[in-house]
Amino acid sequence: MNSLTKRQKKLVNLLVSESDYKTIEFYSRKMGVSERTVHNDLGNIKLFLNEQNVVLQKKPGSGIKVNANQDEKMLILNGVNENKENFDPLSIEMRRINIFSKLFYSQQTLSLQKLSEEYMVSKTSIVKDLDKIEEWISEYGIKLVRNREGTRIVGKEIAIRNAIASIVTNLLAVDFKEEDKEQGMKSRLDRSSYLGLSKMFDKQEITTVETMIANAEKKLTYKISEPYYTNLLTHILILIRRVRNGNKLYASKKQVKIGEHQSTDTYLIAESMAREISKEFQIEVIQSEVIYINQYLMSSGVEKEMLLNNTQHFINNVDDHIKDLVGELISLSSKTSNIDLSNDQELYLGLLMHFKPMVNRLKYSIQINNPILDEIKSEYSATFGLTWLVCSNLETRYGLKVNEDEIGYIALHFQAAFERLVTAKKVIVVCPGGMGTSQLIANRIKRYVPQVEVKDVVSISHIENINTDDIEFIISTVPLEINTKPVIVISSLVSKKDIKNINNFFSDFLFTTHNKKISCPNMVKVVDKDLIYTDLDFDNKQDILDFLCEQLEKRGYVNSEFKESLIKRENIAPTSLGNYVAIPHGGYENVNTPKVVIAVLNNDVNWGKDPVRIIFLIAMNFKEDVSVKHVLSDLYQVFDSESMLEEIVNCHTADQVFHLIRSGEYGH
Repeated sequence: MNSLTKRQKKLVNLLVSESDYKTIEFYSRKMGVSERTVHNDLGNIKLFLNEQNVVLQKKPGSGIKVNANQDEKMLILNGVNENKENFDPLSIEMRRINIFSKLFYSQQTLSLQKLSEEYMVSKTSIVKDLDKIEEWISEYGIKLVRNREGTRIVGKEIAIRNAIASIVTNLLAVDFKEEDKEQGMKSRLDRSSYLGLSKMFDKQEITTVETMIANAEKKLTYKISEPYYTNLLTHILILIRRVRNGNKLYASKKQVKIGEHQSTDTYLIAESMAREISKEFQIEVIQSEVIYINQYLMSSGVEKEMLLNNTQHFINNVDDHIKDLVGELISLSSKTSNIDLSNDQELYLGLLMHFKPMVNRLKYSIQINNPILDEIKSEYSATFGLTWLVCSNLETRYGLKVNEDEIGYIALHFQAAFERLVTAKKVIVVCPGGMGTSQLIANRIKRYVPQVEVKDVVSISHIENINTDDIEFIISTVPLEINTKPVIVISSLVSKKDIKNINNFFSDFLFTTHNKKISCPNMVKVVDKDLIYTDLDFDNKQDILDFLCEQLEKRGYVNSEFKESLIKRENIAPTSLGNYVAIPHGGYENVNTPKVVIAVLNNDVNWGKDPVRIIFLIAMNFKEDVSVKHVLSDLYQVFDSESMLEEIVNCHTADQVFHLIRSGEYGH
């Protein structure tokens, strides 16, 4: 087959999409190239079309067109676009999102034929697209109905809106690179989020709604922080589009009554926003939509800067039960981590700011996407695990089912608190250059790595005379043959990459527990050897959970409802920590005898988005067993020890695992 360039393939797509004669000038404008370039490309394209037994017809005064029927055009497109999906996955994703958008905003069914023609791909590709879309929306209880008339969606309005919001959230994370350089930057959104939203919504509509939110913020007397601002903006844009297309969100009389009295201030502002929306977009915004807007206003966080001069006023206006919740969370975290956080006012304020709107989000099932969740689980898996455990305790006391996006944000507050307690680590800088170069290097390190204290700057010739007893590690611009202290080598210019390497080195140095011997005397009390399973072969999470819960239930340690409560928790958010460990846990009211089950797999199993090799299934009752806090402390030690986890993976008997967690020593 005659080979076409990327530009020529684009031109073929344009030619096939036109049914009438079009001039060379028309195609040059469409392509953004000169007419001569189009003429040159047509020579190769004619050869390609000849191979397909298709003629490129030319009509003087009218232009050119591909003389082919619809089936022949589809064959041409398949030939041009073959393997396209292998090279441009983003284009496929965008096509699916476009089809998704049509399904959710159209009041008519969509036919395979029309979609195939519009996107210039085969019907087979469209079917694959619909299969993927069906997979996306299934978790929201929405169905894709396909019949001879075409394809349409069926589901509850609130579920449909949440599904749209989820897809929009995924769009916000896409790097559109060179697209739409002209952003104007009138938006408060970052460039990526703005471009993502503009793929689904009109830019003028985005600007208009941002103005409405700004007006609401003036009445609220505070600015809404990220990611809540983007979330509120997205849902209002969805509301406008759905209502415009005749889809309304209806609330029960009970919901209306509750909604009106949840928060008088925000409800009045929601009513004002509804009037603005109705006037600007010429749509009817009913009362249930006002309640919907109010829920999002109540669930939005406040920018921290807005509280700097009015902190006590904010604290005074937080409900006592939220203060109690945060206080208990900090207390339990302190006991579990063996690090006293009770006097950290910054942690207390930060958690109050997060929990006040979070309680409303959980109450109204409002999902906030955490764009750095994977990084949090990867970099701070132990802190993430600690947060999972202590928040699980609060589920029973306060009835909160906290999802992993929220857990990630809470974990960041604790990680910051832990790092505030860390004293600066002393280092020396070794440099073969003069004093000017040495001081420049030292100053850049002090500026960009403040947690490092540069004790001295020395030349290579004097390194042997320096006392390094109280030095944690050495930063050098040249390799050193020193075994007594860790050495990190950087460039003489101390580049951004060097700064990143120093920070990474510092973090690893600070939090590593490779050489730390740990023991878990409290955890041993709730771990039975016959509840330790090694060398397990399972293909999926569900089979593992079925097996482990069955072992607990048949021994009478949990009741028959324990597994169901555990599965519900996993459906809210998979309990993987990002370090090949999962900590599934069921309802504590279903626990008869506290136990921790340990399972070691032969192969990785997908646990949500993360691979898992070790499972600690936790069946504990916080209300009845005060020693449970000590058990959690032992578990935290295990999560925080890479060497312990590596040893557990290498265990092949229950005795080996039991000995390891009891003594911290690997025994055969």
